[in-house]
Amino acid sequence: MDSVAVPRVIPASVPPDAVTEVRLLGPVALLRADGSAVELPSATQRRLVALLALHADKVVRSEALGDTLQLSAGALRKVVSRVRAAVGDALVTSATGYRLVLEVDADRFAAAVLGDRGRADRSAVLASALSRWQGDALDEFAAEPWAIAAATRLDGLRSAAIEELAEQWLAGDRPAEALALLEPHVARTPFADRPRSLLLRALASAGRPADALRAAHRYRMDLRDGVGLVPGPEFREVEQRIATGWDGRPEPVAHRGPLRHELPAPATRRVGPDRFLASVAADLAEHRAVTLTGPGGVGKTRTALESAAVAAARYPDGVVVVELAAVEQPEAVPDAVASALGVAVRDGRSAVASIVERLAGSRLLLVLDNCEHVVAAAASVVRAVVAGCPGVTVLATSRERLGVRGERVVTVRPLDLADAVELFCERACAVDDRAPFEGEELEAVSAICRRLDSLPLAIELAAARSRAMSTADLLARLGRRFDVLGAARDGQYHQRTLWATIDWSYQLLDPDEQLLFDQLSVFRGSFDLAAVEQVCVVPGRAQIELGGLLAALVERSMVLTERTKGDLRYRVLETLRQFAEVGLAERAEEAVTKRRHLHHFVELSEAVDRRWFGPGQISADAEFDREWDNVRVAHGWADAHHEHRLAERLLLATIAHSQSRMRGEHAGWCAASIAAADESGAEPSAALLGWGAWWAMITGELARAVAWSERGLALPASDDDPGAGVCRAVLVFALWTTGRAADAVVRVGELEAVLDRLPPWEAYTGERALFSFSKGEGFETRAARIAAICESIGAPSLLASARFYQGTAQLSGAGAPGRAVAFHLDGIALARGAGAELAECQNLQGLLDAKVALDAPDLVPTCIEALRRMYELRYWLYLWRVLDNAAWLLARAGRLEAAGLLLGHLDRVATPWRSRPRATTRELVSAGGVTAEVLDRGAALDRDAAVHLALEVLADLPAAAS
Repeated sequence: MDSVAVPRVIPASVPPDAVTEVRLLGPVALLRADGSAVELPSATQRRLVALLALHADKVVRSEALGDTLQLSAGALRKVVSRVRAAVGDALVTSATGYRLVLEVDADRFAAAVLGDRGRADRSAVLASALSRWQGDALDEFAAEPWAIAAATRLDGLRSAAIEELAEQWLAGDRPAEALALLEPHVARTPFADRPRSLLLRALASAGRPADALRAAHRYRMDLRDGVGLVPGPEFREVEQRIATGWDGRPEPVAHRGPLRHELPAPATRRVGPDRFLASVAADLAEHRAVTLTGPGGVGKTRTALESAAVAAARYPDGVVVVELAAVEQPEAVPDAVASALGVAVRDGRSAVASIVERLAGSRLLLVLDNCEHVVAAAASVVRAVVAGCPGVTVLATSRERLGVRGERVVTVRPLDLADAVELFCERACAVDDRAPFEGEELEAVSAICRRLDSLPLAIELAAARSRAMSTADLLARLGRRFDVLGAARDGQYHQRTLWATIDWSYQLLDPDEQLLFDQLSVFRGSFDLAAVEQVCVVPGRAQIELGGLLAALVERSMVLTERTKGDLRYRVLETLRQFAEVGLAERAEEAVTKRRHLHHFVELSEAVDRRWFGPGQISADAEFDREWDNVRVAHGWADAHHEHRLAERLLLATIAHSQSRMRGEHAGWCAASIAAADESGAEPSAALLGWGAWWAMITGELARAVAWSERGLALPASDDDPGAGVCRAVLVFALWTTGRAADAVVRVGELEAVLDRLPPWEAYTGERALFSFSKGEGFETRAARIAAICESIGAPSLLASARFYQGTAQLSGAGAPGRAVAFHLDGIALARGAGAELAECQNLQGLLDAKVALDAPDLVPTCIEALRRMYELRYWLYLWRVLDNAAWLLARAGRLEAAGLLLGHLDRVATPWRSRPRATTRELVSAGGVTAEVLDRGAALDRDAAVHLALEVLADLPAAAS
């Protein structure tokens, strides 16, 4: 329904006979302030009220209302007038439609069910919410197309509320109330295991275990006779435990906090029966692992997402979707799942173990989409989650079952013929302003849908072609092409139907369009027309003509478009891209096309990098963000095919952006390029070694930072080589940070000697290293030089970084912590405005130092914020400095053992940033009797454990809430 959100205003007080609420939880009606109902005399009036109530707070367009109600504009106005007579000014007319400014009982119910589950009066809230129900949701309209989704969602919420309340009453030793609640619920859901399991537990808890076992036997018979199924594992476990003496009361489970994610909104209306979504949602209630299988293009992903939306209310910790299509290696599956869940994999633990640890105690729906190419790895993750996380349900999509124990396999079947015809007609009319299909055309559409096995993707592709062809021509060509189709050309895809669908659409292209489509397979993510003109080559066609060919591919739905702020970009769906990739390989053009792709993104990155150093930095960062998928694949191909110099150019062109955004994967790219060069006998440049060393230093690999920077300086190069300058800067700082102060001082002189001959970016890096060696007024002098360089460059992220040095100079040089706070707050604001995560972390650390000097009242929350942000970005160099302050805060607060553990860890991994606060921490823990054994235990902590310890104990301090 087309609607627009507007502010909602409801009077604070109303007369008792005024209408204040709409009832959707039962027969649709209007409710007065005193609770009595105003019955609307006609179904059309009730239907209008229900439609507007489902879009509360929004204007619903008149055209949409008329279409749904099947009313002319004049008839609609008459119905509106009659409803307004009952509700008064609550029915508001706007320039485009109508909105209803009334409370809705369904909204109140949903808010109560989805609200704070930790409330002490949760049972009373649920009981009150359920008392609102006066029948079925939307009652007489529940089966109408516009109401099905809402009614299903509300029924799902009702079921979730009943089952949660029954659980709570069982836990509170109230089995009689639980039985009274569950018996009608069981009658409404005769073939659902979960309500039956709860009923058995309620009977057992009421002292009626024999009745529970008889009820279990009856359910088994009903399920077998009614639908030919047997109960699921949860029901069987409950039955078995009651048979061995369990009283049915729940056992408490630890809760780890919400992981709620927003489900992607579909771009088009779904065509097909909603009852299938409800069926999948019911399967999720009964089985811990559900896999949707079927041929490619049948709609597994959409079915999964929409089924998850129907079932979402049952999972208080939310729904998390993990897209596995882009995961090329099976071993990367656990990392992809961990990343989607926000799980930080701790040193010494596997990703799977970390996932299970994080999800233990959660009630969550985990959706794993597109598992077929990594099925064994996906099954391994699912198996571990099902075994270790009893509150987590997994919904997977795959072309084959995962093969895990207790898995419920649901086949997503093609559409019914009537739905397939509806889908074709709707999509065809959407791409071409034409009259509805009738007569012979409609018969041809029906024949096309039958020949395409009613697969949604195949039908949508065919419908897109109807703009250029008659249905008769489509049907004729379809027959010829399908006669010669076979299996997937490379054997990778085991289902013929999708390959046939794509190949059919591919065969409808002319040879030049086919060639361009194959070449587009080298792109990842989105790309623009300029990239196509640089990377793709069609013999006999000028590059400027490629835009026309690309437009033809868009018209044929082989390529999608994305428009953002006026920019038009293109994307090839992954399945289609893989099809095109096979075609490119068969043409023996894969290597030459990927080399052009590499050259283009090297040159593009260098051009964007030049814009980064100036006021255009933010737009340059945005462009890097858009192109990053292609930059990533280009770099990987360069390393794999010994294009070492191009790989270096790409890395150096993206270092400033990656630094600013703290893109940690860039560190891995640098390491991979150095290793690839070494393996082939090539020599990495001083610049690559220097920036690789910089990343190693930032991520806490200090020994590697020293080794790579020394190696870069050993190369034959002039003193003012920018790469050598970076090596000198990193070496100075890394030596000093590892406690080799004397070696660092020697290198300081070498760096100072060449500093004035370095370009601004490298000079800025050198000045940052030398800042640490300043004393007294030297801090302010060095900070002023850094600020001047940053001002000359003009990049906002560097201006934010300069504030860190200016603020630190005020603290360490001028002894003015108040002025330091002002600089750091300004730096944080600048950094967040520019998306400069490095500068944000720098200023968070500086702000904490300044507040320590001021003994500010909000020290603890400032420290927690800095720790969390730096840990999120893995900025270990500054994170250790913050841990120093954290240890001091804990020692001062009397949490001496925790402070001693952190002190022992810091002594092992990082030299003191300053003599204080670590020296003060040491004095406090020693005076408090902390033994060397505690320090030794701290030294044995890995760095993740140290951060978690600091965060946990800091959060427990009274000052954490200030």
